[in-house]
Amino acid sequence: MSSMIAAGQHVRPYNKRPARTHSFTTTTRHVIGGLHQRQAMDRPRRPNERQARTGKVYPFVPDVGFVCCARKRCAQHFTSEKDPQVVAAREPLLDHLMSRVEMRSKLIKNWALYLCLPTGEQCCKKMMLKIYSCSSSLIYGNNRNDENTQAESNSIRTSLASDIASWFYLIKETADCMPDEGWYQLNMPMRSMVYESYNADAEEFGLLKHCKAKSHFYDVWNRNFSNIRLRKHCRFAKCDFCVHWRKISEEPGRKAEALQRSFLVCSFVWFVSFAFFIIILLLILFI
Repeated sequence: MSSMIAAGQHVRPYNKRPARTHSFTTTTRHVIGGLHQRQAMDRPRRPNERQARTGKVYPFVPDVGFVCCARKRCAQHFTSEKDPQVVAAREPLLDHLMSRVEMRSKLIKNWALYLCLPTGEQCCKKMMLKIYSCSSSLIYGNNRNDENTQAESNSIRTSLASDIASWFYLIKETADCMPDEGWYQLNMPMRSMVYESYNADAEEFGLLKHCKAKSHFYDVWNRNFSNIRLRKHCRFAKCDFCVHWRKISEEPGRKAEALQRSFLVCSFVWFVSFAFFIIILLLILFI
């Protein structure tokens, strides 16, 4: 794929990149807090719903038969959603002015302060999640080793999408265009090979950012370059002469020569085809 990068180097550069702009779409996520008044719902939380999102706070549904741990048997000690300890522990869920980080720290403190058994020890983790009616990600946050803030992650994601889009526009110039349908075919049979080729070019030339996630690379590809596709075989035969002189025509100062050679070859092919047609027609008439 390095030849594809080299093919576009004759374009006037701007800031070490080709001085041409193209539009593409991307998706960014921003943390928005304090906009929804939180209210208690009268139904349990479904598996695909998140606690304290979009103003919805799901209740604690007691279940004596809930199996949390074999030693403590915490479910037998929390049998009412109106228990003062349960109500006090769940108060941060209803505070719409509290950020996600502050709510997380408050819930962890309330776990040790209010959700205690008669023996004085705090309940197990499963019972705590059952009372808060949430997943462990709400309590423990994101466990990935990512030191960037949400704004920095959005900026990096947008810049990476721009690099991927620029790379696709560049390889599109050297891809084979299907004359009957207008889409472009890459000379690779698998999407993962295209992803690896992008990272190889990014490492070799240093002008593009390395893409760690295949899903993000495929998302930019599907959103903006649906006309670039893969096939295991070429639907049309390719002429070696045409491919050779098309590459020469991209060199400065040799376009006129390439066009003249192409015109001579096309004229010769047309003459041979016409002569062959006349010979076949005469044979049909006289035999």
